[in-house]
Amino acid sequence: MQVDVAAIIPSLELGVLLFVVAALGKLIGVTVPALRSLSRRDATLLGISMIPRAEIALVIVFQCRQLSDEIVSDEVFAALVFVSLASSIFSPLLLRQLLGTPLR
Repeated sequence: MQVDVAAIIPSLELGVLLFVVAALGKLIGVTVPALRSLSRRDATLLGISMIPRAEIALVIVFQCRQLSDEIVSDEVFAALVFVSLASSIFSPLLLRQLLGTPLR
């Protein structure tokens, strides 16, 4: 993940804040429009399924770091990696619980 280990602890507060904002943004941004054609439950499930952010965001931040370390600090990079990991783990677990599928 190319995260500076020393930057992990100082970046947790920022990471949690970014995760909450990112998750709510995806949830609201997908659920509200989906309510026009889906039930509240289905729109919410769709919104939760769109929360993971492990795709292009890390590629863009990584490319910025390639240009200069001053563009994205180690702490911000570690926080964004945290957001990607947390959203990729949180969303499937929440969906599984809401859908009633037991964990194996």
